[in-house]
Amino acid sequence: MVAEVKSLKEWIFRRAITRATAKCSPSRIPMSGDRLLRRDYFSTILSDFSEGDVLVDATSVDGVVGRAWVAAPNGSYGRGEYAAPVTIPFDRAALAKVEYTYYLRQYEFRECSSAILWLRLLGRSYRLTAWKEDFRQVVTTGRRWSDGGGWICCNG
Repeated sequence: MVAEVKSLKEWIFRRAITRATAKCSPSRIPMSGDRLLRRDYFSTILSDFSEGDVLVDATSVDGVVGRAWVAAPNGSYGRGEYAAPVTIPFDRAALAKVEYTYYLRQYEFRECSSAILWLRLLGRSYRLTAWKEDFRQVVTTGRRWSDGGGWICCNG
């Protein structure tokens, strides 16, 4: 049974959040090494809730499933973690402040608009931007991609 969508904003939010939760980031995001170049996932944070900031883990028929921020006890200098499980209905979640971070290889793309994220994913804009940046780096460093799957120097 398909849930009723109450507004265009909610419809777009559902599309964007579904794409983002299909490729959720691992708990520890690699910042270097071989795993860096295999990154292709999202981290999504919803803000402005009575529950606090929510790190989105999945979607369900009931809404967005995630973990709310839990501050550490006093004396921990502001440390805490996303730990308290919450489910937020789509109509409430669509009205929240949202921050998507798309990790694609060594690049990070941040969006605060569900509509822009969804359209850029449909148009493959992020992949094109990453490809253009890779190409620019190849041209400026004097290297080219070899047929064997690795980098080789053009001068030697």
